[in-house]
Amino acid sequence: MKCLYPDELYATLVGAFQERTTVVHAAGAGSFVKGGRVLVEMRVEWLDAVRPLSSDEFDRLFGGSPDFTGEMTTGQYIEDIRAGWN
Repeated sequence: MKCLYPDELYATLVGAFQERTTVVHAAGAGSFVKGGRVLVEMRVEWLDAVRPLSSDEFDRLFGGSPDFTGEMTTGQYIEDIRAGWN
């Protein structure tokens, strides 16, 4: 995949590689192969490097909105969303 970004984002991008576990959130426009499932080019307009969640922080995310999936389990909810992508 080709990733294009403006010069002003270079320092943020390079800084993200200083720590192996850094997570980079990026937004922009992408180009996909026909059918839309494989990204071939990303034109980044915004990015932010953040530290990943610790195991405890990640575990605290669950239960934050207990009624979000209604009567479905989390797995059922994810499968239902994925089925809508096809």
